[in-house]
Amino acid sequence: MKYLKLFFVLFGMGLVSINVYSADPVLGELVINEIFVGTADTGDYDGSEYMELYNTTDVALDLDNVYIGGTEYDGTCGGEDIWQFPAGSIIQAKGYVIIVKDVQDGDGFCDVFPTCSACSDYQDIYELYDADQTFETDDPNVPNMILATSQSTFDDQLLYIGGGHGKGKSCGGTYNMYEAYYLRVGGTSGTIIDAVSYK
Repeated sequence: MKYLKLFFVLFGMGLVSINVYSADPVLGELVINEIFVGTADTGDYDGSEYMELYNTTDVALDLDNVYIGGTEYDGTCGGEDIWQFPAGSIIQAKGYVIIVKDVQDGDGFCDVFPTCSACSDYQDIYELYDADQTFETDDPNVPNMILATSQSTFDDQLLYIGGGHGKGKSCGGTYNMYEAYYLRVGGTSGTIIDAVSYK
């Protein structure tokens, strides 16, 4: 493994080093750990949905070239947008990052999970803010994922909820037979390093 060693001087307490893996994560190093598809409350739209990623390694991983996206419908037609982490993003060794649809908008992640540490220190949390939708609220405390490709004229956020929601792109007139999400490195059609699917 290739490492980049970073050194910091902390308040005159001496030199502290942090190892950061300098190449793209590979299979098994960065994984989709959890997906939350929303609450059972029909008053909640979908803002509390999130995906959690886990770093299985003993070093921090660079996320600059990591993309998330999915395939809906019959597994071949696309339909999900693809998002990239913003420049400078890392995930700590044995650490987690959370990618949320909305941070706080009445039914957002931090509205539903207010005791989560990411909702107080705003560390290790990213938002799928869709700037062209007037109903979206951007939280300035949280970095936004970068929309790399858009397949929809509706909401560009990832749709974790299964079933025929009728948004995005249809496939032969059929919507959402299942959901699948992918972690890629190297671009929107780059190498898949992890995937999860469910009905």
